[in-house]
Amino acid sequence: MAGKEDQYVPYKRLQPMKRALINAGHVKTKLFTKETGGEQHCQVGQINLAFDEIKRFLNKN
Repeated sequence: MAGKEDQYVPYKRLQPMKRALINAGHVKTKLFTKETGGEQHCQVGQINLAFDEIKRFLNKN
């Protein structure tokens, strides 16, 4: 998960981080924007968005 305008980690690091997880069985990314909320840093400013996304992932996998 990343925010398009993240205060801490540039969103451009999302794909390189995904590629680095070579031992993961399944990796899904989510980029939050102004339209979806959480664009600044979803895990801090909009924690409910992060939790909802995690729950969706766990329920599907």
